[in-house]
Order: sequence, then structure tokens, then C-alpha cells
Amino acid sequence: MSDNKILASVARVVDVVVDESHPFFRNYGDIGAIRYRLLDSSGKESDLRSLDLAYPIDRNIMSFPLAGEVVQLFVGPKAQDVVDQADTSKIYYGSSIAIWNHPHYNAHPDPGLREGDPNPGPGVVERGDIYPMLPFMGDVLIEGRHGQSIRMTGVRANQQLLVNDQNNGKPLTIIRNGQKEVKGPQIVKDFTEDGYTPRVEDINDDRTSIYLTSDHIIPLFPASDARNSFLNLGPLNTDLYRGAQAIINSDRVVLNARKDSILLVGNEYVSLTARNTHLDAEKRIVMDAPKIFLGRNAFAFENSPRRIGPTPDNQEPAVLGGQAETILLEINDALLTICNALSTVENPDVWIPGAIAAAESVKAALVNIEDQIRTELKSKKVFIEPNI
Repeated sequence: MSDNKILASVARVVDVVVDESHPFFRNYGDIGAIRYRLLDSSGKESDLRSLDLAYPIDRNIMSFPLAGEVVQLFVGPKAQDVVDQADTSKIYYGSSIAIWNHPHYNAHPDPGLREGDPNPGPGVVERGDIYPMLPFMGDVLIEGRHGQSIRMTGVRANQQLLVNDQNNGKPLTIIRNGQKEVKGPQIVKDFTEDGYTPRVEDINDDRTSIYLTSDHIIPLFPASDARNSFLNLGPLNTDLYRGAQAIINSDRVVLNARKDSILLVGNEYVSLTARNTHLDAEKRIVMDAPKIFLGRNAFAFENSPRRIGPTPDNQEPAVLGGQAETILLEINDALLTICNALSTVENPDVWIPGAIAAAESVKAALVNIEDQIRTELKSKKVFIEPNI
């Protein structure tokens, strides 16, 4: 086939080589190669060996076509080696032509062959519930065949609810994997069943989303809104904050550092909210702060009027176990001193002076113990909720 005929020609894709299991695979240079037939040519497409080959024109950003789709062909140079110097040209193809203006499948079967509906390829299922994205002025859109998308936007529009006069022209990037799913005949809001009406992303209904904002409010419904530990303080709710932020929303999020660490750093707060929160460590768990509060009431009592107990700072400090043991043992020793003095007296004339001496000794010890109780028994860092 002459190169002149290939120039600016379009062809229907008949077969695609995607891995070494393909019967026409020779080497890894064949990955992405297609068998094609020019639209203005005749002949059956079932005889694959009679069809010519074309190769991807761009391997940095690839969009592999499906069988039945139409691509544009280009003539270009081919890689040369010492052995083969005869033919210096090669046929390349570009992305599929959007005949149906749809990201999922743009089939253009040959009406003259009447060999039935085109088979898009092994394992490929043509779906009717994949919707194209609704573009806004100046958008840069990347759409996959199965509901994946990247939108780089920033211009105010009627159906662009995230951009208004205040943030018009400021960058907003939305990465989505999986569109909103509707089961059965139910239609939700503007969801239509024709699989063709363009739609806008929805962070609450799409399967997985990443939003990168600059001056936008994202109406995310959090999985849990429990924030009792903040006592009406803390950061703004997700649906109220305006500014540069990164939001990830999915059914499950996993952060895994295989070799080093995960660092979560916040200038003001780090908030963890869940039905259950567990911390496990193979060696140690260390928490440090000028003050550590266990229970929201422990935090609430920091500046509240005194409610119970003799704590001068209106809080319930945690008891230091080691200091408590030492003080209790000293009390025990003091009491044993009295008991021993009283139980070993044989001469009444000696009893009273001995008891007085023991009492004076215990009294001095108790004065010292009282001072320890007031100054050393209570933690100055960890505070707990009182039993109200």
C-alpha cells in the first residue's frame, strides 16, 4: 500500500496486540500494534493475516483503541538497524476518532459486511451506564472508558456549582475513579438512563474522588461528624472551609509506607474520627504534649468552675503509679511503727513514753507524706475525666 494513500486516511481497527499472548505477537515492539482496514477499501476483516499493521504514534500518552473503532493513520520513519535498510517508513495511528462523541466505545462497524455487532475485544464489555463529562469553558478533560476522569477547571458556569464570582479563574482539579451508580430503574436527580447525557462529578456519590482546590468550598458529607473532643473548637467542617486543600473520598483509604514512615502534620489540628479508633505498635506508643487529656470532660474542666475534688486547677490529674506506691508504702511503714510500738510494750511505765516517741516519729513522717501527696502524687501532664 502506497504511503500517499495512507496520508490523512482513516481506518477501522480490526485487532489489537496488547501482550505476548496474542497470536501475532513477535516481540515487545508489537505491543499496541493494530490490524486495520481502510474505510474506503473492500474485503473481509475476518482474515487478519491479510490486513496491514499500524503502530502507536505516541507511547508517552497511550489510548489503546478497541476493535471496531476508527483511527487516523500517519506515515513516519521507523527504527533502523544494520540488517534492514530497505524500507525506511512505517505506518502509525493516533487516538480513536470520537464518532459517537463518547469516551466509552466509538464503534463504526462496516454496514456492508453485515457480520453482526462488532466485538470490541477479549474481555471488553460494552456498557450503557458510562456517562461523558459535561465540559465547562476552557476545561482540560481526560476521560477513561470506564468512568475515570481528570478535570482541570476554574471557570464559572451554570452547572459548575463549585466555582462562583469569588473564585472564578482559580484552579480546581478533580480526579475521579467510578461514576455514581444507580441500581435498577431508579433515577436520581439529573441521572438519566440513556448513557449519553453529560454529567458533572459529585464527590458524595462518585466511587472515589480526589479534589485539589485553591479557593473552593467542597460540599463533602463526612462518614462521621463526631467532634466532641473539640468542644466547639477545632477546624471548620469540610463543607464550610474555603481555601487550598486536598480531599480524598472513597469507601476505604489506605496509607502504606513500605520502608519508612507516615508523617501526618497539621499546623493547628490533626483530627481522627471513627466508630472505633485503634492504635497498635510492635515496640512502643509515645504521646507527648504539655498537657494530655483523656476524655472530653477532662479537657472541658481546664477552664471550668471547680466541680468535684480538691484539685486547685479544677482538673483531675492522673495518679503517678510509682509515686503512689512509694507514698503508700511510707504510710504503711509509719502505721507498722505504731503497731509494733504498741504490741511489744511489757512494762506500763515504759509504754507511755514509747508510744509518745512512736507517735512523734509517725507524725513527722505523715507531715512529709502529706507534702508528697500534694506535690508528687498527681501528674502535671496527664488529666482524666472524673467519675461524675
